[in-house]
Amino acid sequence: MGLSNPKLCCAILLPALCLAAASRFTATELQDHRNWMDDAQDKKEDLREALAAKDARKLLAAAQATDALTAKELAFWARTEIKQAQELAAKNREESRELVRAATASRLDSAGAAFASLERTCSSCHDLHFEKNEALSPGQ
Repeated sequence: MGLSNPKLCCAILLPALCLAAASRFTATELQDHRNWMDDAQDKKEDLREALAAKDARKLLAAAQATDALTAKELAFWARTEIKQAQELAAKNREESRELVRAATASRLDSAGAAFASLERTCSSCHDLHFEKNEALSPGQ
């Protein structure tokens, strides 16, 4: 029987092929990812400025924008099989949510700590150079 059985072969191979195809990104999706990473860098600068100026309104706006970007990032890495990237994206998302909670309550010290943690997680992810992983090459 084994793989010479067409039904068994399809039952085994088709899900694997679908999973592999689902983890590939189009060139447009990869460019979108680069664009929102650039946006995230801009928002981090806005956060730094807001914290330095103790501007709670600007801090909240930048924190909320950053939070939206971390949601995209989490969904992006969920499409891959890169567990370490998925874990870092989830950690980054929680740190972003903590930043929003602190900014909403105008707790600037807590927001500063959350931002520092978020920056460390961002840096650790970038230091691993996941962009060189084959999963991030454009699919067919």
